[in-house]
Amino acid sequence: MGKKFYDVLEVPEDATDEDIRKAYKKMALKYHPDKNKSPEAETKFKAVSEAYETLGDKNKRCRYDKVGDNPVQFDKPHRQDFPFFFTNSAPGFFNFFGGTPDPFSTTHFNEFGSNPFHRSNSARCHSSRPKPRKQPLKQDPPVIHDLYVSLEDVLIGCTKKMKIERNVLNPDRVTTRRENKILTISVKPGWKAGTKITFKEEGDQNPNSIPSDIIFIIKDKTHELFERDGSDIKYNCTVSLKQALCGASLMLPSLTGESIPISINDIIHPGMEYTISGQGLPFPKDNGRRGNMVVTFQVMFPDVVPDEIKSTLMDCLPS
Repeated sequence: MGKKFYDVLEVPEDATDEDIRKAYKKMALKYHPDKNKSPEAETKFKAVSEAYETLGDKNKRCRYDKVGDNPVQFDKPHRQDFPFFFTNSAPGFFNFFGGTPDPFSTTHFNEFGSNPFHRSNSARCHSSRPKPRKQPLKQDPPVIHDLYVSLEDVLIGCTKKMKIERNVLNPDRVTTRRENKILTISVKPGWKAGTKITFKEEGDQNPNSIPSDIIFIIKDKTHELFERDGSDIKYNCTVSLKQALCGASLMLPSLTGESIPISINDIIHPGMEYTISGQGLPFPKDNGRRGNMVVTFQVMFPDVVPDEIKSTLMDCLPS
């Protein structure tokens, strides 16, 4: 079994990795065609490179020590794993050893911890190892705000602009600064209380988590006349005892600001309801339809009734 690779580098078979590296460096510099113009220089340089390709790699050297330089047994295709670069200029060759025209400069050579060829091979082996998975960043809890809207807003829809203040990462991705931002909310006609509007990851930024979502929840603003019940609105109407007993012609308010005339000739009982179709709020999924306005009557009784009126009422009213 031949050991010609050791002979080419002029090192013993028990040479250390460092001995082999130094021998290769010395002989490669000696026989590089740009520095050595002798006829056999190029042939020797290629032989030195071929020898170091094998002996400079621990796995290849181990196989070589077992089977020698037999190309069949040595698994020839594996040689393509090792990159060699040939250049027509001496500076290009020397720079490959460490970025300096001085091939013996220890500063640049030691920067890699070994020769650049061996570093390339080690890096390739290292990259084949499974890397530990990074833990996914967790998202901060959502920040929730109530958004109060009037019934008039829900009737026709509106746009709300909400200003928030939050921490924003600086370009260094570590420090933060305070920043104001305007979030625009388009309130659709008929939206019900409890409707949520979510702005993804618009909360405080920090390097160790995903920003929280900003959530606005629709709330009904208290109305001086009406109360909401789904898509219906409720209105309390107070009538006098005379109107309750004798009938009443009334002008009722509406969400649009227009007055709604109604006439009731029947007796109005306390708590009686009267429905006016289509005067409520739009249906959320069908804005072409509206709910109803439900009128609840309250009867206002007098605090005092004069005796003469009592006598008249006793004569007129059924027992």
